[in-house]
Amino acid sequence: VAVNLPFMIFDYGGWRAPFAFQALRPADVSANSIWSVLAPSMTAGGPVNRVSAAACATGIALVMVSGWRRGRRDGGFPFLPACAATVAVFVALGKVHSPQYALWILPFFALLRIDRVWWQLFLISDLWLFAQFTAFDHPQPGLHASAVVLADVVLLALAVLAMRSEPALEPLPPDLADLAG
Repeated sequence: VAVNLPFMIFDYGGWRAPFAFQALRPADVSANSIWSVLAPSMTAGGPVNRVSAAACATGIALVMVSGWRRGRRDGGFPFLPACAATVAVFVALGKVHSPQYALWILPFFALLRIDRVWWQLFLISDLWLFAQFTAFDHPQPGLHASAVVLADVVLLALAVLAMRSEPALEPLPPDLADLAG
């Protein structure tokens, strides 16, 4: 709110423009979304926005319940794994799967103990998805659909693996934590 409020007050139209654009954007082949594969006839705006929002909310709620259960068992909420799983769920189930979203996920491979094979699967599936637009003039429907499904299956598997993972770096021991701040 503190960051957005000044922009909202001084240029509401400019502040709202990206949100309006995304709300009206169709879940077509250019969105690289699972919704363009599962429900290609959904129109922009209403239906696809509601379905993707409900799917994201459900997935994130499952991540939070899993985190709460793990926190009760282990004595603390798994903040970093839950963040990674939330990002993976959002990218997999959101209306748009954009190339820069890979940049949101990659840091978690350094921060969490997730087998390197999954890192490689993620990169291969993401590269295959985006090759549909760079290597071909027009995405081939069957190839594009398989690339979208593969990328989203890998992302959802990563969400599960993230919730089962541990941070790659252990927290500082209490005596060093006191020195650090």
